[in-house]
Amino acid sequence: MGFFARVWQAAQLLQDKAHQAGQRSSFSLGKFYAAATLAVKAHVNQAGGPILRKTGELYVYHMLRIIERLTETDAPYLGGDAYVAVWLHDTLEDTTLRAEEIGMVFGERAKGIVQALSNLKTGKQETKLQQAERYEPLFIRAAMRFMESIYIKMADLDDYFNTCEKLSPESKFYHFRFVDEVIFPLAVAVVGARAMALNVANKALKTAHPTDFSDLHNILETTIPGPILQKYRLSIVDQLLAKGVKVEAWVAIRTPYEMYVKYRAEAAEAKWNFSVLEKRLEHYEMPPIAGPFRYCFSGRNLFFLDVMTEDETACYQVRALLAKDGETGISILPERRRDFIVNQKSNGYRALHDEYKGEIEIRLRIFSRAMDLTNRLGLAAISLSASGLASLSSPLLSESSLELAQRADREGRRHLLQRLPHMREVEVRVKSVGGPLRQNRSHLALIDQRSTWFDLAAACDPGYPLRLVSGEWEGRVFGGGVLGEVFQWFTGQNVSLTLATSGVGHDLFSLIREPNLLSQVKTYISLLPSQRQASLGKKMIVQATLEAQRNGIKIFSYSDLHGELLDDFDRSSWFQKGVIILEDIHNASWSSADDFYRQIASGAIPLHQAMGAFYSGYNDLPF
Repeated sequence: MGFFARVWQAAQLLQDKAHQAGQRSSFSLGKFYAAATLAVKAHVNQAGGPILRKTGELYVYHMLRIIERLTETDAPYLGGDAYVAVWLHDTLEDTTLRAEEIGMVFGERAKGIVQALSNLKTGKQETKLQQAERYEPLFIRAAMRFMESIYIKMADLDDYFNTCEKLSPESKFYHFRFVDEVIFPLAVAVVGARAMALNVANKALKTAHPTDFSDLHNILETTIPGPILQKYRLSIVDQLLAKGVKVEAWVAIRTPYEMYVKYRAEAAEAKWNFSVLEKRLEHYEMPPIAGPFRYCFSGRNLFFLDVMTEDETACYQVRALLAKDGETGISILPERRRDFIVNQKSNGYRALHDEYKGEIEIRLRIFSRAMDLTNRLGLAAISLSASGLASLSSPLLSESSLELAQRADREGRRHLLQRLPHMREVEVRVKSVGGPLRQNRSHLALIDQRSTWFDLAAACDPGYPLRLVSGEWEGRVFGGGVLGEVFQWFTGQNVSLTLATSGVGHDLFSLIREPNLLSQVKTYISLLPSQRQASLGKKMIVQATLEAQRNGIKIFSYSDLHGELLDDFDRSSWFQKGVIILEDIHNASWSSADDFYRQIASGAIPLHQAMGAFYSGYNDLPF
């Protein structure tokens, strides 16, 4: 009786949610109770007895706790089909109930959500990790059609981590990996449910990596300048109230998992910057040794000051008032202003982001009450149709990126999904100089927010001629070395690319940052005829040597290198030293001059390594 009393109470709370969301008609008490009854019968009436969890409790209590979790304030209303699916989400795995039977009784959408949440074994010999490898891409695809499954899976995992005292190390590892690599990125980037995603991600981190969680928690506890922040908070509120603007303000502190993600991203960025430094011709002498990374964060990465206003107009009014140097004692940093109200993120996030300088750097977020609801709960808070989330879609996982996630190995899929919160869809017009390019056309390119122009070109068409002449962005034209620099891209921007009809970027493989895009370009080159590959490699070396000479670096010419490659007997000392470096350090070898050029073109022998080896040998410098 206690079980069904809790079921009744949860049903009343969900009815209230439906009423508040304006979608009361989509919640059917009859279907809800019918699904609960079916779940109980299916799990209890088994030939071998009721299905129990490792703790000894009836398995249906797990479903009940998921329902109760979805009644909490950080979960939006999901539609009646979603709550039916919660009751039945483990029945396909654990009972004799079939998907067709669910569809016949509760409809196709409830059936689809249950199937998205079901990880069915293909055989007795399949391990948990093999099961995960197979299930993850299937879940990603299914979640695009049934986005309710992202919210339900978070609630499912939340209960899992709350009751996981007896978990094996393998199970802890797998479940953390699933949250970190799949669930959190999808929840944040696709549906925008950041609050709920952080809740489960922090539990996952604490379970799988307790030491890291403890270290990060201690950093947050000991380095947040609480009194200074509260002083600024009160000063801002008082100043605005004095001018007749009513606001609420509070300090929002990062969670350990957010800091874990930030640390990982900064470590990767530092590693990338180090590799770029190594690739520059001026630094082909022995590069500095990269020191070990450890958790070290500036204050601006640890907290925000959040200011909530009554409406959108008041957001801009608050920004204008605070931008003036005055009673608050802080001054704005104009280069660090972002308008996500006009340039709304694809997951529905809207706010103004400003940074100020006072005793400490302060990151300020300004948003209205309506924006706060969506920012915390995600798109489901505003986009729910009467039939559930059938009309909800996100451009961040387009068909092309879904195909990438399906085809990629786990490492590629992990990279793609973990970068999703930073992915931007940019509209690009491609044109050419010196002749027809195939056709001038527009593209919607999906790239990392911090990418180069070369990434942009690669995202448009992996078969482009590999030499980027210039780019136009917001009325400004960029060329030369600027094209290899990192830019801040935002969804909805319009840019123009001018590509050469022949030739190749001299160091293409060091200028493209995005691994999936680089892989596409390498695949394109590998499919070219071998003579065409050799020609591309020659052009890359010509471009590189000419640029080095333009920069005043005394380096060999293409004809010098070509002559040495052809002459097997009378080789110069600088060339012989370079060959030894490439063979011993970089494991590079070639059978002929053309083979060497083909490997340069395909990236098998990175151009910067070849140039560095022969450059340092030619000048008799230590490598």
